[in-house]
Amino acid sequence: MKSYKKILITSALVSLSFVIFSTKAFAANRFWVGAANASTNLTSSWSTVSGGASGASVPGTSDVAVFDGGVANNGNTNAKIDVAFSVLGISITSGYTQAITQNSGIPITMTGSFSQAGGTFTSVSTSTFTTMSGNFSLTGGTNTGSIIFNSSGQTFSCSVPFSGIFAIQTGAYNATEAIGSGCSVTLNADVTWSMSYGGTLTNNGTMTVPAGKTWSFYNNPYASSLVNNGTITNNGLGWSFAPYVSIANNGTINYTSGVSMSVLGLTQSGTLNINPTTKVVLAGNYNYSSSWVSCTGTFPGLVSNNTYLPGGSWGSFSISSGCTVTVDTSSTWYFSGGYTFTNNGTMIVPAGGSWSMANMNGGGEPFINNGTIIHNGTGLSLGSGTSLTNNGTITASSLTSMSIPGGLTNNSGGQITLGATTLTVGGSFNQSGTFSGMTGVTVFTTAAG
Repeated sequence: MKSYKKILITSALVSLSFVIFSTKAFAANRFWVGAANASTNLTSSWSTVSGGASGASVPGTSDVAVFDGGVANNGNTNAKIDVAFSVLGISITSGYTQAITQNSGIPITMTGSFSQAGGTFTSVSTSTFTTMSGNFSLTGGTNTGSIIFNSSGQTFSCSVPFSGIFAIQTGAYNATEAIGSGCSVTLNADVTWSMSYGGTLTNNGTMTVPAGKTWSFYNNPYASSLVNNGTITNNGLGWSFAPYVSIANNGTINYTSGVSMSVLGLTQSGTLNINPTTKVVLAGNYNYSSSWVSCTGTFPGLVSNNTYLPGGSWGSFSISSGCTVTVDTSSTWYFSGGYTFTNNGTMIVPAGGSWSMANMNGGGEPFINNGTIIHNGTGLSLGSGTSLTNNGTITASSLTSMSIPGGLTNNSGGQITLGATTLTVGGSFNQSGTFSGMTGVTVFTTAAG
């Protein structure tokens, strides 16, 4: 008899466990039916059906929290998120006309998506985040949340104004994130944005950096890219993307308030409205060391390079054919040993400027000119061990001094025109092209060539 009772008890426990497990495994929607300003952490606030009886479990990580106004307005009440809220997703339909308030310091985490077609979603603090792995969709109502994407393949879309702020912090490799067409988003520049290896953020809408902020975008350990097909407006202090994030601008970038921009590489084929005195610093890194400026026509800002590669590393910096850039002479250009600098476009050194390059770890860098360099300034000093190979045209009639520590080669077809210049060449001096304007030029070499 005792054995029979034990069997019955065991069977009951197994059945109960199955019921509990099944409830969790097949958990679904939870519908808001709470009292006015009730907490989302109460079972009396939730039902298993729209406008139904309360008493359902509080939505969890397998559930979608639905705010739909219920039946006969049973569920069309204000809601208060006052305890950490971790759910599969949140759905706010057009039938919901009340307000959901996310209290300060109370995070919301979703493994799925957020959609809103009505009502008001308010985050009391911009530093209190709604983090999601799925998509964000705003087609109605008002949203002042602080949204963070943390996965891959996510799209931020809106057909009505979004009044909150947005950021990306994902460690997913090759992550692809997007801002939808017609969507205007204010960026959260109080946090550092991050993507991992091979990530791409594509903007098809409008992105705005708020006043007084610096937009920092960090990727470790390899490169990611920002592809702009829409409009990005910088009202802040600047962008700090180097040395991991590059920009491909096919749309419009308004960068009239920033004094500087640092970026891994910049491909410019759209419209770039930038002050002519704004410094654009190109910088590589030890894992992804190639940086570049690519454009058609005249690049409107000042360009410089600042790349550090540990000893023995290689890399490159290039200016594309058809691209005209103005050299920033107010800052020293920094390169590392083994780095190759190639100009295929046109570089202009402004009047009165002296262009200086420095080597950061003692090696030599080849400087190869396949395009045109017009030096209207007073000086050119290359870094320790740096050589100059000219296959294009260098015009420096106003130059008073020129120092090339690693040697000078002017190949056949190359043309160098100097004025009354003191030319110091450390290493070989190989001349088979055209070297004109030599009147008054004094050449010093420290090795025979």
